[in-house]
Order: sequence, then structure tokens, then C-alpha cells
Amino acid sequence: MIFNQVSLIARSLRRNRITAFLLFMQVLVAMACVANLMSLLMDRVSSLSHVTGMQDEGLLVVDGEFVNDPLAVPSAAIAEDIETLRRVPGVIDALATGSLPLSERNWIAGFTNKPIESDQIDGIIEAEPSVYAVSSPAVRLLGLELTAGRDFSPEAFVSMRSREDYAGLHGVSEVILTEDLSARMFPGSSAIGRFIYADARYPIRVVGIVRRLARPVFRKDGDDGLSLILPLIPDTSRVMFAIRVAPGVSGGVVALVREKLLQRDPRRSIARSSTFQEMRTDYLRHDQIMAVMFLSASLALLLVTATGIYGLSSFWVRRRYPQIAIRRALGARRIDVIAYFLIENLMLTAAGTLVGTAAAMGINLLVALHYEVPRIGPLYLVTGGVTVILIRQLAAFVPAWRAAKQG
Repeated sequence: MIFNQVSLIARSLRRNRITAFLLFMQVLVAMACVANLMSLLMDRVSSLSHVTGMQDEGLLVVDGEFVNDPLAVPSAAIAEDIETLRRVPGVIDALATGSLPLSERNWIAGFTNKPIESDQIDGIIEAEPSVYAVSSPAVRLLGLELTAGRDFSPEAFVSMRSREDYAGLHGVSEVILTEDLSARMFPGSSAIGRFIYADARYPIRVVGIVRRLARPVFRKDGDDGLSLILPLIPDTSRVMFAIRVAPGVSGGVVALVREKLLQRDPRRSIARSSTFQEMRTDYLRHDQIMAVMFLSASLALLLVTATGIYGLSSFWVRRRYPQIAIRRALGARRIDVIAYFLIENLMLTAAGTLVGTAAAMGINLLVALHYEVPRIGPLYLVTGGVTVILIRQLAAFVPAWRAAKQG
């Protein structure tokens, strides 16, 4: 029966424009802010669950730099370091690499699916993936999932030749692509056995495909998985060592690994010696802090909104105690009084939520013009609206229940 009195409720709201407007604005602001905060929160949470494609557990990282003769090529020293690391108790294997996911040391090079000759570019597909230059064994040590083809052959590994403008890139014979890069370079067909061309000239045969290997610098777009692995043995003064250790021993091996490397060359600089999971935590610490801030802000806003609605609703209901008493005397039940106020509250909330949804989208577009933020999706608008409506109805229930006891 109460639904037949919507027009009566609407007239009552028009007679109490100021109070109704304040309640409407509370919902509007809450909806606009909560939806955006939820979108930003989930964006940060998705960053914290970033998949590198590697088996992170049991992987150690040592980032060091030689400070000897700057003219010397440290190839021999790097090879001896690898052998030293392999002899450390608890170490299964080790390799040298130029970078790892989340290391922020990003080498990008241009590759095409065909050589470019005489300015003929028909059918040419070009990509600029992140290049991981590694020594053996790459796929097994990093814990990558090989979905097609094979790992590098032993004879495929060549020197990076960094002093010759990284000329090793033009002499390498094999490459392993990620699935994302394979699909980009050879859409709709298998890349195994085919060639990609470094600088559109130098052919490299694709021998394997791994499911995923994220870039050294985290990207939130679809290009984060555009990476490839080359059997290029690093020979730069700064090098990273990826070390696979036995299960359950990673914490104790870190200090021992650092000690062994410093014993070999006390003058070297070691910027990092930690588990990969610790490096991951350090890299994503900002996202973790921001996620906590967005969550706290959302909860605080909802609490303030609920408190404000409760206080304003209580004031509004108390002003109408005499009218409520008359209705009760005329036979209105408690459930009728409660339903009246909850439907009245729902009408305001629905209107505020609809306008707040438009405001949330507008704020998101405005912020996106100046900052790199994700576009707010329908899921967050719906979730934000439902959350605000539920909280508002719960906050209005107590005043409505008290009003129903009058008379």
C-alpha cells in the first residue's frame, strides 16, 4: 500500500526542500567519490598481483658492478662468478643477465617479421619488445613455462659485445618469444622455426615460446608481456645474477652469496642481494601504500556518510513526530511508518546515486586529463551505487524504527 503513496512522499519532500537537498547532496558526493576510490583501489590491487611469468619463489637476485679497470671487459670475471655461485651450498644453478622483470633496467630493441629491403614495407610487422640477454640456462632457472618449441641450444650462446655497440645482437642465432610477442609478430600462425629480424636486417630463428615474461618496467597496458630472450652472455661492468636455490633455504643463502662474491672481488659494488620476492615488494611498495590509502579513504568516507545521514535523518524524523502520532492513531502500523521513511529515503538515494554516477564519470575523465589513472568501469559504478544505497538505508532505518514507536 505504501508504494501507492509515492506522490504523497514526493510532495512531502518538496515541502522540506532544504533537508531533502542536503540528503541528496550527501549521496551524490559519496557516490562520486566512492566509485572513483574503488576504481583506484582495485587498480593498485591488480598491480600488487602482477604476474612476472617466472617462478618467483626460490629465486635470488644479485645486482653488482665491477669497479676495476674501466677499459677491461669483465667476461671472464662474470663466468668465474657464475661458477662460484653454483658451488654455494643450497644453490641449484645461476646465470648472468642484463635485467629481470621489475628490475627497471630495460633494453628495448626493434624487430620485424620480415627484412626491410628497398623501402618495401608491405606485410611488415614491427615491435619494440624488452630484450633479456641471459647466459645458460634461462628457461629452466627462471621457472618460465615453455608452451612451444625448446630452450636454447648450448652453441647458441654468444657474447653481448657491449663495447662494440652491442654487436652480439646482430650475430645471435636463436630467440625465445613470449606468447604476446609471438601473437603480435605472427598473428594467427606459429612462430616456431620462423625468423624475426633485429633492426629489420639480421635474422634470428624462433626456437621457443614461453607463456609470459613481463617487462623490466611494469606496464598496465597490453604491451607488458612483449618480451624476448636472447642467448647473449652479458659482458658489461654492471650485471645481474639470477640464482635458483633449493626450497626453504633462500633466506640463509642470500648473505652467503654476497660474501662469496665479495671474497672474489672486494672492490666490486653490490647494489642488491635479496630474494626476488623482496625486490618485488620494494618495487610495488608505492602501489601497496596507495592501496591502503584508497581503502582507508573509502571506509572513512562511507563512515562519515553514514553518520551524516543518520544525524540528518534523525533530525528530520523528529520534526514529524506529531504527524506520525496522528497516523498511528488513525490505524497506521509500525511497519507502515518504517516503510514510509525507508521509501522516502530510497527515492532521495536513487536520485543522488544517478546524478552521482554521472559526477563519478566526469571526475574520472577530468583526473585522467592530468594523471595516468584507469577509466572507471561499469562494475565500480554499480558496486559504488549499491554500497551507498545499502549504507544509506541502514543509516535511515534506526530513526525510522524509533519514529514507528511514537504514538
